[in-house]
Amino acid sequence: MINSFPDPYIKSNKKLVRNPLYRFLFKCGYVGTEDLHEYWMKNQARITRLYKKRVDKQSFDEHMTEFKHKIIWSTCLGIFLRFEIKKYLRINRFVKTNFSQIKTVYGDDRLSILEFNDKYNKMKKISRTDLRGTALIKANFKDIEVYNVNFDYSSLDGCTFENAIFRNCSFKYTSFTGTKIIDSTFDKECTFYKSKFYNAVIKSEFHCEMAEVIIIPMKQKIITTKIVIHNLKYPEFTVIVSPSFVRKSNDKLIAKQYDKQKKFDILEINKYALIINK
Repeated sequence: MINSFPDPYIKSNKKLVRNPLYRFLFKCGYVGTEDLHEYWMKNQARITRLYKKRVDKQSFDEHMTEFKHKIIWSTCLGIFLRFEIKKYLRINRFVKTNFSQIKTVYGDDRLSILEFNDKYNKMKKISRTDLRGTALIKANFKDIEVYNVNFDYSSLDGCTFENAIFRNCSFKYTSFTGTKIIDSTFDKECTFYKSKFYNAVIKSEFHCEMAEVIIIPMKQKIITTKIVIHNLKYPEFTVIVSPSFVRKSNDKLIAKQYDKQKKFDILEINKYALIINK
């Protein structure tokens, strides 16, 4: 039996912690120190039956889908695969990848992402590389082309996207909290739905539809452009200097935010927003 390490994954994956079903586990006897994935597998039927009585059907389906995608990444192999993906991104530039070649080793097990999903993921199989539910916190997607990857329900918080190209990738219910998306491109085959761009900096080209995406609005008035620009490393709102993001989202709040920020100096945004993640 391959155990999982709950702490490193859960602490970095706020989206899992915020999932109501995860919090409900504590009411069912989970104390936070046991192997999370193993506890879920042993008690899934009982917890599912109890949780169905607590919430409406739509909430139940949404919470359960997200939870099942994310919990498999709490296993050792899931944690090690995330490490290998981030390592690959650190040492590779100017390559085209769908991450299918990445493997990890634990004991006698040597698994690719496909084999990992075959072993742990009980959800419907998909044609894209399946990274649904993973947490790639503070990863750097720089000078890279990513194609045919499904990032649904993933946490890409604190990441830096710089001169990256994404083709036929899915980002449904994906979290981009604190992420810097600079000079990157998302082709028309990409998909965004209810993605969260909390406190993100967005300066890229979007050729796909941005359905019901969520931002953090500006609460304060802009006093001077210089003050706002210098705070872009840790913005308190979503910074939008991408006309295509505004156009494809077709959202009045996003358009209003964009109009407020038109005076931002593009070169200064690159200078102050881009950080080297470690």
